[in-house]
Amino acid sequence: MGGGDYSLSLSLGQAQLASAYSGPVQWSFTYNGSYQSFSLPVSGAYYRLDVWGASGFQGGLGGYSRGVINSSGMVHVYVGGAGSGTAGGWNGGGAMRSISSDGNNGGGGGATDIRTTAGAWNNTSSLNSRVIVAGGGGGRVAATGSYEVSHGGGTGGSDAVYLWPGTLSARINGGGQTSTGGFPEFNNPGNVACSAGYGGFGIGGNSERASGGGGWYGGSAICYISSGGSGYIGGVGDYNGIGRTTVVGQRSGDGLAVISLLHKLTGSSPASGSILGGNTITISGDYFRHQSSHVIVRAVRIGGTDCVSWSTDDMTITCVAPAHAAGTVDIQVLGEYDSTETLYGAYTYTYPTPSIAGVSPSSGYTAGGNSVTINGANFLNVDGGTTVKFDGVTAGCTYNSSSQMTCTVPARDYSGAVTVSATTAGGTANLANGYTYGYPAPTITSVSPAIGFIVGGQTVTVSGTNFLSSGRTSVTFDGLTASCTFVSSTQVSCVTPQHLTPGKINVVVATGGGSSTLTGGFEYESPTIAMTLSRNNLTITGTIGELWTDNLTVNVKTNNPKGYVLNIEASEPNLKCVDDTKTYTIPAISGTSALDGATGRVNKWGYAKDDGSLSVPSSWTGVTSSTVAIDGLTSSATVADGRNTVVWFGARVNYGQPACDDYVTDVTFTVVGNV
Repeated sequence: MGGGDYSLSLSLGQAQLASAYSGPVQWSFTYNGSYQSFSLPVSGAYYRLDVWGASGFQGGLGGYSRGVINSSGMVHVYVGGAGSGTAGGWNGGGAMRSISSDGNNGGGGGATDIRTTAGAWNNTSSLNSRVIVAGGGGGRVAATGSYEVSHGGGTGGSDAVYLWPGTLSARINGGGQTSTGGFPEFNNPGNVACSAGYGGFGIGGNSERASGGGGWYGGSAICYISSGGSGYIGGVGDYNGIGRTTVVGQRSGDGLAVISLLHKLTGSSPASGSILGGNTITISGDYFRHQSSHVIVRAVRIGGTDCVSWSTDDMTITCVAPAHAAGTVDIQVLGEYDSTETLYGAYTYTYPTPSIAGVSPSSGYTAGGNSVTINGANFLNVDGGTTVKFDGVTAGCTYNSSSQMTCTVPARDYSGAVTVSATTAGGTANLANGYTYGYPAPTITSVSPAIGFIVGGQTVTVSGTNFLSSGRTSVTFDGLTASCTFVSSTQVSCVTPQHLTPGKINVVVATGGGSSTLTGGFEYESPTIAMTLSRNNLTITGTIGELWTDNLTVNVKTNNPKGYVLNIEASEPNLKCVDDTKTYTIPAISGTSALDGATGRVNKWGYAKDDGSLSVPSSWTGVTSSTVAIDGLTSSATVADGRNTVVWFGARVNYGQPACDDYVTDVTFTVVGNV
């Protein structure tokens, strides 16, 4: 075979799984002037081949080639030597046609290649078995003038150009994939002794002072310059993105070859997982360790991001997936020798379906506003985040982690258990009866004023907490319901109910959230009346209560009031039982000045019978009209021969001077309430 027809048989992606291997995984080969045979240790494995050609003397750099083989058995490594001033480098570096006495020569660099057939470097069968080649650089002399350095490698070694300060110039093409370097271009007006030497298959050409680099086809030479040899990758393949490549001008000095055993990736499981990461992925394959314990995997990446953690044995890698945006991604295993192997599109990140495990605390007041913790799984803080609702009403929430949210409970206008939901791009989770709304238990702290009369009707302020509006707060005084008006959540205004027994009683506030008792919170009192008679002055004092004032009466009984002047006074405004529109029964008595026309005030005392009938004794004079006036109030004038006279506060009745000073002992008083 020849001229690039040969390629090593590859079955990339279909290698059989070999037994676990515990030896080295990379082997380097340096120049030693001969080929080096190497037995590939693992049958059916993938091997990466990296080769660098040698540089020419004072000339171009050696090229670089890369590719992968899937092979078994023996390979043979030919590492090129650098060109010198007296000779070309081993493995195809061209030798000078003659050696100048001044030593100003430029030998070509040898190629570096890997073959499947051993033999002398220039053995035709051996040359035809090459699977990969990195061309050597061309040599040149250090003569006056300018040069384009001729590097080796690539699908064609680079050209060489020489420009003499005068009119002398030369150009020679590099070696290619199918033939040696092209024809030289030469301008020689000075008749300089210089002729071209063409490269050949595997060998660089020569001239008087310079020689081309070795390669798949060697570079040619003319006069003081030479071109580089070409690279070759016809016998290698690609594997997991490593790629086949050959480039020019990469290495100075002798060549180098490296063979690396690649990891074998056969699959991964599971094929999908949450964008939150955290799940374990198992990657199957081989050659993840060597020499029993040394790990040759330096990184494992999912979608370009390193796993949270990973571990390996010879044939499996387990990694904890990192978080990642939704979508299908690659799985990559990076080796310690810069190798990267990829399972393309092997894993898909999906939105997880959320779940709710519980709400803590699980109950609160209908007013809301309290903070709760939502525990669960697969909460999101990306792509719309997580929305939490209480009975369909959105709560304000803070994302803590994929398993926890902190939320402020929204208000609700009625009590009871409700569903709590969490919604993400992955779906909605519902927790039935996850939270219970209730009314807060009320408290009662005071009643003001705290004292009132047994007749009730007094307005008081009840203070506390958690009072409810809309008729949902009731107040009882010793079990008797008061009429109340809601003022705020801390205050209601109530009118005390009638309570026939005086003393301290309990006040109870009740709502849908419970009840609270203020023991001895209010005291009922009876009205008090005190009367003092000093001579003809009757003074009445005490506490009555507003609801007593309309009907409270004082009955004054006397045996012989004739000629007695009695002044009746109330000590406070509450001690009155009339208003400006009420009518009164007026007492009258015979006498010459029964009525005082100036003030309309009766100055005599009359009587009313116990049975309510009225009459005027024939001996009484002075009352001729049925209506008289007292302090601007009018009433029917009545006279009776009974012993009782009803006197209403607010009116004063004047009597004449009593017949004797001790008449007071004959007067008794009775207070009657509105019962």
